[in-house]
Amino acid sequence: MKKVISLLLIAVMLLSFVACADTSDGKKDDTINTPSETTAPLNNNGDLDFVDDDLPDNLNFDGKTVNVLTYDGTGDIFYVRDFTVEELTSDVVNDSIYNRERYVEERLGVEIKEFPASDVDNEIRRQFTADEDTYQLYDTPVVSLSNIAISKQLVDLYTVNYLDLDKPWWSKEFSEHAEINE
Repeated sequence: MKKVISLLLIAVMLLSFVACADTSDGKKDDTINTPSETTAPLNNNGDLDFVDDDLPDNLNFDGKTVNVLTYDGTGDIFYVRDFTVEELTSDVVNDSIYNRERYVEERLGVEIKEFPASDVDNEIRRQFTADEDTYQLYDTPVVSLSNIAISKQLVDLYTVNYLDLDKPWWSKEFSEHAEINE
Protein backbone atom coordinates (compact mmCIF):
# COMPACT_ATOMS: atom_id res chain seq x y z
CA MET A 1 0.00 0.00 0.00
CA LYS A 2 2.83 2.40 0.82
CA LYS A 3 4.37 1.87 -2.62
CA VAL A 4 1.01 2.69 -4.21
CA ILE A 5 0.75 5.90 -2.17
CA SER A 6 4.22 6.93 -3.33
CA LEU A 7 3.46 6.31 -6.96
CA LEU A 8 0.13 8.12 -6.73
CA LEU A 9 1.90 11.06 -5.17
CA ILE A 10 4.46 11.36 -7.91
CA ALA A 11 1.75 10.99 -10.54
CA VAL A 12 -0.20 13.90 -9.13
CA MET A 13 2.95 15.97 -8.67
CA LEU A 14 3.88 15.50 -12.27
CA LEU A 15 0.43 16.27 -13.61
CA SER A 16 -0.30 19.43 -11.69
CA PHE A 17 1.68 21.71 -13.98
CA VAL A 18 1.30 20.04 -17.32
CA ALA A 19 0.00 22.87 -19.45
CA CYS A 20 1.14 26.42 -19.91
CA ALA A 21 -1.41 29.03 -20.83
CA ASP A 22 -1.34 30.77 -24.19
CA THR A 23 -1.63 34.52 -24.45
CA SER A 24 -3.74 36.10 -27.16
CA ASP A 25 -0.62 36.39 -29.39
CA GLY A 26 0.02 32.64 -29.08
CA LYS A 27 3.11 32.90 -26.86
CA LYS A 28 3.46 31.07 -23.56
CA ASP A 29 2.34 32.91 -20.44
CA ASP A 30 5.04 32.41 -17.83
CA THR A 31 3.13 34.16 -15.07
CA ILE A 32 4.29 33.02 -11.65
CA ASN A 33 1.63 31.94 -9.22
CA THR A 34 1.96 33.05 -5.64
CA PRO A 35 0.34 31.15 -2.75
CA SER A 36 -2.61 33.52 -2.86
CA GLU A 37 -3.20 32.74 -6.52
CA THR A 38 -4.12 29.52 -8.27
CA THR A 39 -1.60 26.68 -8.46
CA ALA A 40 -1.94 26.15 -12.20
CA PRO A 41 -1.66 28.41 -15.27
CA LEU A 42 -4.76 30.16 -16.54
CA ASN A 43 -6.00 29.94 -20.12
CA ASN A 44 -7.36 32.87 -22.15
CA ASN A 45 -10.75 32.55 -20.46
CA GLY A 46 -9.26 32.82 -16.98
CA ASP A 47 -9.96 29.14 -16.31
CA LEU A 48 -7.42 26.65 -15.01
CA ASP A 49 -5.63 25.11 -17.96
CA PHE A 50 -4.41 21.65 -17.00
CA VAL A 51 -5.42 18.07 -17.58
CA ASP A 52 -7.40 16.59 -14.71
CA ASP A 53 -6.04 13.54 -12.94
CA ASP A 54 -8.06 10.32 -12.76
CA LEU A 55 -7.72 9.96 -8.99
CA PRO A 56 -10.92 9.73 -6.96
CA ASP A 57 -12.05 13.15 -5.74
CA ASN A 58 -12.23 11.89 -2.16
CA LEU A 59 -8.72 10.39 -2.12
CA ASN A 60 -7.13 11.71 1.07
CA PHE A 61 -4.30 10.30 3.18
CA ASP A 62 -5.22 12.28 6.32
CA GLY A 63 -1.93 14.12 6.82
CA LYS A 64 0.42 11.16 6.34
CA THR A 65 4.04 12.04 5.69
CA VAL A 66 5.68 10.95 2.45
CA ASN A 67 9.46 10.77 2.84
CA VAL A 68 11.34 11.37 -0.38
CA LEU A 69 14.97 10.32 -0.66
CA THR A 70 16.60 12.60 -3.22
CA TYR A 71 20.02 12.73 -4.80
CA ASP A 72 21.86 15.77 -3.47
CA GLY A 73 23.94 16.25 -6.63
CA THR A 74 27.27 15.68 -4.89
CA GLY A 75 30.02 16.03 -7.47
CA ASP A 76 27.60 16.45 -10.38
CA ILE A 77 27.76 19.93 -11.88
CA PHE A 78 24.84 19.18 -14.20
CA TYR A 79 22.38 18.02 -11.54
CA VAL A 80 19.51 20.38 -10.78
CA ARG A 81 17.43 19.85 -7.67
CA ASP A 82 13.89 19.81 -8.90
CA PHE A 83 11.84 17.76 -6.50
CA THR A 84 11.08 20.20 -3.70
CA VAL A 85 11.96 23.82 -2.95
CA GLU A 86 11.53 25.72 0.30
CA GLU A 87 10.05 29.02 -0.87
CA LEU A 88 8.87 31.17 -3.74
CA THR A 89 11.69 33.13 -5.37
CA SER A 90 10.12 34.63 -8.52
CA ASP A 91 12.02 32.09 -10.62
CA VAL A 92 9.54 30.36 -12.95
CA VAL A 93 10.88 26.83 -12.45
CA ASN A 94 11.43 27.19 -8.71
CA ASP A 95 7.97 28.63 -8.15
CA SER A 96 6.31 25.96 -10.31
CA ILE A 97 7.94 23.28 -8.18
CA TYR A 98 6.87 25.06 -4.99
CA ASN A 99 3.27 25.42 -6.21
CA ARG A 100 3.19 21.81 -7.45
CA GLU A 101 4.24 20.53 -4.02
CA ARG A 102 1.64 22.64 -2.20
CA TYR A 103 -1.04 21.48 -4.66
CA VAL A 104 -0.19 17.80 -4.17
CA GLU A 105 -0.08 18.13 -0.39
CA GLU A 106 -3.50 19.75 -0.39
CA ARG A 107 -4.99 17.51 -3.08
CA LEU A 108 -3.95 14.25 -1.36
CA GLY A 109 -3.82 15.32 2.28
CA VAL A 110 -0.12 14.51 2.69
CA GLU A 111 3.02 16.21 3.94
CA ILE A 112 6.08 15.85 1.72
CA LYS A 113 9.50 15.71 3.39
CA GLU A 114 12.71 15.57 1.39
CA PHE A 115 15.90 13.85 2.55
CA PRO A 116 18.88 14.63 0.27
CA ALA A 117 21.67 12.05 0.17
CA SER A 118 24.80 11.51 -1.89
CA ASP A 119 24.29 7.74 -2.37
CA VAL A 120 20.60 7.14 -3.02
CA ASP A 121 21.19 3.83 -4.80
CA ASN A 122 22.85 2.16 -1.82
CA GLU A 123 20.16 3.50 0.49
CA ILE A 124 17.48 1.99 -1.78
CA ARG A 125 19.27 -1.38 -1.66
CA ARG A 126 19.72 -1.14 2.12
CA GLN A 127 16.07 -0.31 2.70
CA PHE A 128 14.92 -3.10 0.38
CA THR A 129 17.20 -5.67 2.03
CA ALA A 130 16.11 -4.61 5.54
CA ASP A 131 12.43 -4.65 4.47
CA GLU A 132 12.01 -1.07 5.70
CA ASP A 133 9.73 1.66 4.50
CA THR A 134 11.70 4.70 5.64
CA TYR A 135 11.31 6.40 2.25
CA GLN A 136 8.30 6.02 0.04
CA LEU A 137 9.68 7.76 -3.01
CA TYR A 138 13.10 8.05 -4.63
CA ASP A 139 14.43 10.82 -6.83
CA THR A 140 17.74 9.82 -8.36
CA PRO A 141 19.32 10.05 -11.81
CA VAL A 142 17.70 7.44 -14.04
CA VAL A 143 20.99 6.02 -15.28
CA SER A 144 21.83 4.85 -11.77
CA LEU A 145 18.59 2.89 -11.37
CA SER A 146 19.23 0.20 -13.97
CA ASN A 147 20.83 -2.29 -11.55
CA ILE A 148 18.10 -1.68 -8.98
CA ALA A 149 15.38 -2.19 -11.58
CA ILE A 150 16.95 -5.41 -12.87
CA SER A 151 17.16 -6.79 -9.32
CA LYS A 152 13.39 -6.22 -8.99
CA GLN A 153 13.61 -3.73 -6.14
CA LEU A 154 11.18 -1.30 -7.80
CA VAL A 155 7.45 -1.46 -8.49
CA ASP A 156 6.20 -2.21 -11.99
CA LEU A 157 4.37 1.04 -12.80
CA TYR A 158 1.97 -0.77 -15.13
CA THR A 159 0.48 -2.54 -12.09
CA VAL A 160 -0.26 0.57 -10.03
CA ASN A 161 -3.89 1.65 -9.63
CA TYR A 162 -4.72 5.12 -10.99
CA LEU A 163 -1.38 5.46 -12.78
CA ASP A 164 -2.04 6.08 -16.46
CA LEU A 165 1.22 6.33 -18.39
CA ASP A 166 -0.75 7.57 -21.42
CA LYS A 167 -1.41 10.92 -19.71
CA PRO A 168 0.34 13.86 -21.39
CA TRP A 169 2.71 14.52 -18.47
CA TRP A 170 4.43 11.15 -18.95
CA SER A 171 7.04 10.86 -21.70
CA LYS A 172 5.87 8.09 -24.03
CA GLU A 173 9.34 7.70 -25.49
CA PHE A 174 10.95 7.44 -22.06
CA SER A 175 8.35 4.92 -20.88
CA GLU A 176 8.99 2.74 -23.92
CA HIS A 177 12.78 2.85 -23.51
CA ALA A 178 12.63 2.28 -19.75
CA GLU A 179 10.63 -0.93 -19.99
CA ILE A 180 12.30 -4.16 -18.94
CA ASN A 181 11.08 -7.24 -20.75
CA GLU A 182 10.94 -10.32 -18.58
